[in-house]
Amino acid sequence: MQQGRQNKEDVQPNKKQEFLYFRSEINQNINDQQMNQGNFEQNVKAWNNLRQRLIYTKIQIKYTQDQEIQYIRDGSIIRSEKIYDPSQKIEIFTNLEQLQNLQWTGQYGKEKQKVGVWNAYWKGNQIKDIGGEYSEKGKKMVNGKNQILIFGQKHKFMKLENMKMDQGKVDGNQCIIVKGGGEYNQFGERHGQWIELWEEFWDRFQVMFQGAYKNGKKVSKWEIEYQGSLIGGGSYDEEGQEIKIGKWTELDEEFSYEKKVVHIGFYKNEKKVGRWEIMYERSQIGGGLYDEGGSGAKNGKWIELDEKFNWNNQLSYQGEYKYDKKVGRWEIQFQGCQIAGGLYDEKGCEVKIGQWLDLDQGFDNQKQVIHKGLYENGKKVGRWDTKYREYNDNEFKIISWGCYDKEGYGIKIGQWVDLDEKFCYEKQVIHNGLYKNGKKVGRWEIQYRQYNQQDFKTIQLKSSNNDWDSDVKLAKTMKIGWLKEMEEIFLYSNQKIPNNQYNDSQNMGNTLEKRNLSNVKEYKIISGGGSYDEKGNEVKIGKWIDFDVEFNFFKQLIYIGEYDNGKKIGLWKTMDKQSIIVSQNYDANGQLIYESKGDCISVGEFKNGKKIGRWDFEFKRFKIGGGSYDEEGNGFKIGKWIELDVDFQYSKQLIYNGVYNDGKKFGRWDTQYRQYNSCDFKIIGGGSYGEGAGDIKIGMWIELDDGLENYKKIVYYGEYLNGKKNGIWQIKYEGTQIGNSGGGSYYEGIKIRKWIDLDDNYGVGFRQQYLIHQGEYKNGKKIGLWVEMKRNKKNECDKIMKQKVY
Repeated sequence: MQQGRQNKEDVQPNKKQEFLYFRSEINQNINDQQMNQGNFEQNVKAWNNLRQRLIYTKIQIKYTQDQEIQYIRDGSIIRSEKIYDPSQKIEIFTNLEQLQNLQWTGQYGKEKQKVGVWNAYWKGNQIKDIGGEYSEKGKKMVNGKNQILIFGQKHKFMKLENMKMDQGKVDGNQCIIVKGGGEYNQFGERHGQWIELWEEFWDRFQVMFQGAYKNGKKVSKWEIEYQGSLIGGGSYDEEGQEIKIGKWTELDEEFSYEKKVVHIGFYKNEKKVGRWEIMYERSQIGGGLYDEGGSGAKNGKWIELDEKFNWNNQLSYQGEYKYDKKVGRWEIQFQGCQIAGGLYDEKGCEVKIGQWLDLDQGFDNQKQVIHKGLYENGKKVGRWDTKYREYNDNEFKIISWGCYDKEGYGIKIGQWVDLDEKFCYEKQVIHNGLYKNGKKVGRWEIQYRQYNQQDFKTIQLKSSNNDWDSDVKLAKTMKIGWLKEMEEIFLYSNQKIPNNQYNDSQNMGNTLEKRNLSNVKEYKIISGGGSYDEKGNEVKIGKWIDFDVEFNFFKQLIYIGEYDNGKKIGLWKTMDKQSIIVSQNYDANGQLIYESKGDCISVGEFKNGKKIGRWDFEFKRFKIGGGSYDEEGNGFKIGKWIELDVDFQYSKQLIYNGVYNDGKKFGRWDTQYRQYNSCDFKIIGGGSYGEGAGDIKIGMWIELDDGLENYKKIVYYGEYLNGKKNGIWQIKYEGTQIGNSGGGSYYEGIKIRKWIDLDDNYGVGFRQQYLIHQGEYKNGKKIGLWVEMKRNKKNECDKIMKQKVY
C-alpha cells in the first residue's frame, strides 16, 4: 500500500500549495443512454439582470453523428464542440455564461488526448494566469499552471485555494485575493490545520471552514465562520473516515448571501437522526423528524424550505413523510400564506394525484406564477391553466393555457400559450403556437404587455424610418387593414396623417414615397416570433423576430433575421423601440462574418462573402445614406450612392452624393455637410469624375480639409487634370471675412512656386490662432526663406512669429 502511494503521478512532496483556481461549471454525469438518445434537456445556471441572481434555465443538448455536441437554446444553436476522444467522459457546461463565453485552447496528442499547456479565453481574450497542463497520458498535472475557475460577468474575482482574504486589483479589475491556508503531506494529501472557503465566497459573503485534515480526510472539530463570527460546525470521527458524529449546525446546501439558513441536529453512524430544526436569521422556521433507527429517512410532519428560499422569497412546503416519501396533502406557503398544493398517493410512491396547484419552476416575488390542472399517476393530463399575480395583488389570474395528452405521458399537444422562460413582473412576454408530441412546430407568435396593461399585444416599435427594407418597399411590408391598428403617423413637421385617409396599404405606401422618407417617424406593429421545423426537432427555421433574453419595459431589444436549421444566416438586425442599433451578417454555416454597431451602422446583405443589393447607412437612429451593390456578387457598387466620410462622427457629419458604374465613380459628385445640431445636409463642395476613366477626378473641384470639423472648416478650390491637381489652388477658411486665406500652384499634383500654407491648427482651439506659412516650393520641396505669420480675423498679417531658411 505504501509503495502504491509513492507511485502516484505528479505528486509534489512536502510543498505548500498556493494557486489560483477557476472552476468551470460542467456536468460529467452524462450517461451513455442520454448520449445514445442524441437529444436531451439540461438545466444550466443563468444570471438574471432583472432579478440580480442566478436562475436555472433549460437548454437542449444534441449529440450529432459527426461526433459534435450542440447546445440549443430556444431553437438556436449557441455553441458547438467537436468530440475528439469519445472514450472519455463527456463534459457538459452547466453555466450559460461560461457556455457562451469560455473557451479552452490547446493541443491534442496522437490518441486525441489533451496534452501540454491549455489556456482559458473569455469572450476571445486570454485570461491571465489561468490555464492548466496535461501529461502525455492526458492527465491534469498538479504542478501545472493555475487550474479551472469560477468566472462570470457578475463574479469577476479569482480565488486562491489557501485562504486569507485581502482586497486588491488584478489587471485593473477589483479582486478578492486570498492567501495562507494549509499544507500537503508527502503524498499530495491535505494534512494538519486548514482554512477553506465556501464555494460562493466573495467580499460581502465571507464564509470559511476551519479544522484539521489527516491524510486527506477531515477529522475532529470543524468550525464554520461567517463575516468573522461563528455560525456552525461539528465533529468528524478521529479514525479518518470523514464521518460526521454528534451534534452539528451545518449550512443549507443553497446557503448564500440571501439565504442564510442553517440546519441543527444530530448524526449517528453518519446518518441524521431525531429532530432537526431549520433556522433562518436565528429563528426556527421549519424542520421535522428523521428515523431514530439511523436510516436517514424522514417521517411524520415536516416543514421544508424551497431551495430558492430567501428574505424576499419565503417559500415553504408543509406536509407528511412516510419512510422518506411524501404522502397525503401538502401545502405550499409564500410569505406565510397558502397559495398552492395538492395530494400525493398514500402508497409511498410520492406520485401526485388529482387536482393540483403547482408552483412555477422560477416562482419568486417578481414571478408569482402557479399552474392549475389534473394529475393521473404523476403525469399531467388534460387542460392546464397558468395563473399570475403581481407582487402587490391578492388574486391570481389566468394568463396562459394548453392541454396535455389524455394517455398520461405528460406530453403537450395542440395549441398552447406558453409563458416566456424568463417571464416576470418586468418581462411579461408570452409565446403562442402549436405542439406536436411535446415539440414546438410551425408558426409561433411572441406577444408582450406592460405591467399596467391587461391584454397581451404585438409589440409597437417607434421608428425614425422603415427598418424592414429600403423605404421604397414600405408598401410591400404592409397588409390590408394594417393601418386600422395604427394610431397615427407623425412627420417632423408635426403634420398628422389620419388613419381614414388611406383605405389600403398600397395607397399609403405610394403617398409616403413622394415624401422625404428619411425624415418620417412612424409607429409600426411588429409581430414577434417565427416558425419551428415540422419534424419535431424544435429547431427554428425561416424568418424570425426574436426577443432579447432580458427584454423588458425598459430594454425592448428584438432581433430580426433568418434561421436555417437553428443557425442564424444572412442579415440580422438588432432593434430597440426606435431603430436598428446593430447589424450582423452570418454565412451559410452560421458563422458571424460582419458586424456594424455604434452611432453609425451599415445594413445590407452578403452573398458568398460579397456585399450585394441595397445597403443603408444609419446614424443615431436616422437613415442618412446608402446605395446598391451588384447582384452577381462581385462586390461592385452601382447606381446612385450617398456615402459617409471615412471619419464620419458627431462633430464631422460629411457625406458624398453621386453615381457608381461597375464599382467606379463617374460624373458629378457633391460633398454635403451639416452641423451637429442641424437636420439638413448642404452642398459645400464636390466635382466630377471622368466617364469611363474610373475614379479619376477632372475639372474644377471644391475639396474639404481632412481635419474638417464643426470648428475647423477649411476648403480648397482648384482644378484636376487626369486625376492630379494642376494650376492655381485657393484655400479659404470659413471664418475669414475678406479674400482667400492661402493657396498656390500645382503641377501634376506637386506644389511649385510661391505658396501660403495654413497651419495645421489654423483657427482651432480656445485661443483660435490664425498662423500661416509663406514661402516657395520647388518640385514639392520648400526652398529659400519661409516666414510664419499671425493673422487677425480680418485676414490681415499683423505679426511675424518666426523665419526659417530651407
